[in-house]
Amino acid sequence: MTSTATSHPPVPDSDPLAKLLAEVSLCGVTLALTWGFARLFTSASFLPRLFSVAVVAHVAAALARRCRLSFWITTPLLAVVGVLVLSWIHLRHSLTWGLPGATTLSEIRQMTADAFSPFRRLVAPVEVNRGFELTMGVGVWVLAVFADGAAFSGQAPTQAIVPHLAVFVGSSVFARHRGDVAAATALSGTAMVYFAAYRALGASGRRWVQSERRRGASSLFRVGALISVGAVAAAALMAPRIPGATSKGWVDLRSLGQGPGPVEVGNPLIGVGNLLGAQSDELLFSVDAEAPHYWRLTSLEEYEPASQQWRTRRSYHQVESDTRLPTEGSLPASRSERAVIELTKLQGIWLPAPFRPTSVKTEIELRYDPGTSSVIAGGRDTLPAATYEVTAEIPETTGEHATGIGARRVESRYIENPQVAASVDELTQAITAGKTTEFDQMRALQDYFRSEFVYDAGVDYSQSADPTAAFLAAKSGFCQQFASTFAVMARLLAIPSRVAVGFTYGDEVDPVRSGLRRFDVRGRQAHAWPEVYLRGAGWVPFEPTPGRGNPDAEQLTGVQPAQDDGPEQPAEPAATTTAVPAVPTTSSATPQPQEPDRATPHSASTDQGSASNFIRVLAGILGSVVAALGGRILWVRYRRHRRRGGGDPSGRVRGAWLDACEWLELARIRRMAQETPTEFSARASRIIGLDELAELARLETMRLFGDEPLDDIDAEAAERAATSVGTKLLTQTDRRARVFHLLGFTRRN
Repeated sequence: MTSTATSHPPVPDSDPLAKLLAEVSLCGVTLALTWGFARLFTSASFLPRLFSVAVVAHVAAALARRCRLSFWITTPLLAVVGVLVLSWIHLRHSLTWGLPGATTLSEIRQMTADAFSPFRRLVAPVEVNRGFELTMGVGVWVLAVFADGAAFSGQAPTQAIVPHLAVFVGSSVFARHRGDVAAATALSGTAMVYFAAYRALGASGRRWVQSERRRGASSLFRVGALISVGAVAAAALMAPRIPGATSKGWVDLRSLGQGPGPVEVGNPLIGVGNLLGAQSDELLFSVDAEAPHYWRLTSLEEYEPASQQWRTRRSYHQVESDTRLPTEGSLPASRSERAVIELTKLQGIWLPAPFRPTSVKTEIELRYDPGTSSVIAGGRDTLPAATYEVTAEIPETTGEHATGIGARRVESRYIENPQVAASVDELTQAITAGKTTEFDQMRALQDYFRSEFVYDAGVDYSQSADPTAAFLAAKSGFCQQFASTFAVMARLLAIPSRVAVGFTYGDEVDPVRSGLRRFDVRGRQAHAWPEVYLRGAGWVPFEPTPGRGNPDAEQLTGVQPAQDDGPEQPAEPAATTTAVPAVPTTSSATPQPQEPDRATPHSASTDQGSASNFIRVLAGILGSVVAALGGRILWVRYRRHRRRGGGDPSGRVRGAWLDACEWLELARIRRMAQETPTEFSARASRIIGLDELAELARLETMRLFGDEPLDDIDAEAAERAATSVGTKLLTQTDRRARVFHLLGFTRRN
């Protein structure tokens, strides 16, 4: 096919500086997405390596494009370059003469197995892992290469970053609302600057006065970039919260001139499939109290059937020190007690207290949620070393108070259907058969667990298809599994339930002083237990875990006080791989997930599962690219259909003319602004001999300038001519041009 560059004056080339600016800004979008991955990990040490992958990918794609290589050469070439770059960065110790081989493949298998074997149990932030780094590197390379091709070869600037946005949303789900505002601001800001640069690139190829071409494009970019940055800054700093988001803007205009508003707090999950993390004998806090109590942090009310895990998401309102805390409902019998708590190395933001606190005296800023009767430290990421005094209303509830009479004033979230296997429901009904009151049913469940099950800190139900059913079948586990399953069974009986987290009473270390006894609470004494709402009694704790007993519920449950008193007894889990930050095991702010034992050979099933997870991640990335392409095809078809005017003859002629012009653009024959349809068709026919184009140009001229309206016969003639033009050009263009036409892309001269 004859090149138009030698047949007619070409469209002015884009300014090289404008193109470079657009390429750099697109790379900035990828770097902003990459920076957002830091929300998933406890350390950002991997970012320099991942940034290097992103930059090299964009540079390699730009160089390949400048060499004008065909699509079928560029794609495998960039894939090979990507393999080499990722190998040099992450696998250099396994290379032979700088090239990957069998040892490299073995190391990749090991890395992915180490990373993805515990994937189902991990909750961000997790420790940086080489397998995760490699996976992210592959994803960033694919995204960068696709974005460059779509933006600069396909002239599709929006579709170029659609996969970036999809990956950002997906990673935000795993990040669990860590750094939402900063990450979203970075990505949206760089994206808008990229669009401004791309628009300036297009402007640089237009017919400015030659001496002013760069100045015009530069001015357009500066104005667009300033507007973009200003809009993003205004949204991040002052805009109200987007529905569903949990991170607040950096500045909330609605709060100006007002006191502090409520703060929404959510904590990670806890469930049957969790593993026992590292146990700690480290002192977390000490308590001077009149009697031993379970030191409660908060409760988890939302149950996720798919993962069989519990979580909480509550709004905490600011309260003043040493003032009466609002409570929901009244206790049928209670006594008031005072406790002085000295924090040492307790992580998280929840303040331990007896259930239920009525006032807290401290210099720490306080926020409180009456629904869970829990207190947090406001404006902090973790608790300071401090001392505070709690006054609490200690329940003295007995079975006689649980009459089953009266209204039940609890939120619907506490009785949502847990959606368990039929076997779990059948067992629940069998255990409680013949029990006529809610209290008797709960006692039956508690007695069943305490008599038929054993405490075992080493169980692992995380790989089970149904961890709850596996726990019930094995009849062994630790507190989280007992508490979660008990609460689920209570809901099957239509009894509101939740899972409380906190600590058992601790080791009594000093004799009585001024009427108070001293208890040292350590990491191994972290605990979880169920709470159920009984009519007439309110929220009451039960204790299904063998070897544990709540001093405040002995008169209700019949279980004497008991806890982990030292190494000779099985230690209670202090955290899990989905650790509740309020239940720490060490002095580190974030408990680390367990890593597979590298000395233990991986089983075939483990390797297959790891490979499967690795494939799923890659499939997700490629799926984003495919979704972007599919969306582009649908949009192109819709646009072409719409421009035909919905069946109107004039619109059909116009659509046929534009279809023919699109085909001619792929053949590098582009209509110039000053040309009439007749002049353009004459020039195009001289180049490639399209006689049908003359008839189509005549009809388009009639549409534009004719006195008489067009009819259906004219529209059909125009569409036949456009189809003929497309058919002829289809045989004269390469496969890449046909793909471009399907996607609605154009070529630059």
